[in-house]
Amino acid sequence: MPTSDAAPSAASPEAPPSSKNSSPPGTNSTPLNVVTAKRLKDLKRLNQATQEETEQAAYDLKLQYWDDNTNQYAAPFKKWYENFDMAKEFGTLSSFSRLASRGAAMNRAAFIANHHLMPLDGSARYEVSLLTDEELLLAKEDRFTREAINAEPKRPKHVRPVIRPDTTAKEIRTWRKKWREPKANQEQFPEETTFVELIDLETAVVLALKPFETIALSKEIKEIIGRAKRRVEKLKKNES
Repeated sequence: MPTSDAAPSAASPEAPPSSKNSSPPGTNSTPLNVVTAKRLKDLKRLNQATQEETEQAAYDLKLQYWDDNTNQYAAPFKKWYENFDMAKEFGTLSSFSRLASRGAAMNRAAFIANHHLMPLDGSARYEVSLLTDEELLLAKEDRFTREAINAEPKRPKHVRPVIRPDTTAKEIRTWRKKWREPKANQEQFPEETTFVELIDLETAVVLALKPFETIALSKEIKEIIGRAKRRVEKLKKNES
């Protein structure tokens, strides 16, 4: 007959249900599951939509109250901006204009039906507003380059448009500078003055001084150039 004080058998603790979406044990962190992902995405989209709506409203206001003749906002707008403390939310009028420029970018013909291609970053959208119509079309299609201002655009091996949702302001700014100032188009100057340039310089100086009749000065300059020419000629003879 079993005794009444026999120790009961130890029961194994019940393991929690397995779930790859559950939080790490012993923490209060937000669960990394589909609900959290959806919530963040919804907040991001809402914030993006609100930001774009704000930029559009700023653009509409600038269209109505910007005076092209004085290159500034009209007096009634300035007064309204000051009376309602708009600077606390939007900064200076220059900052407000940058916001309006972002809205202007969204209204460019190339993006009216392609808002999904615009950069999500506001500073990047401002950089888009600084592009010309031609640059805008090129940047939307690919990362074109050129060796000179009048040269044909070259497409890279792998397609990667300059304007994309994840584009940064710096990326657009860098491309614009390289496109407008191709290195190959920059004139290269020799380090030393050539013989032909010395002759051209002599002729130009003499002609420039004739109306002033500074004969003594003209002769002095001609002597200096003459000595330089003789040195060049001597060097040429030594090389031959």
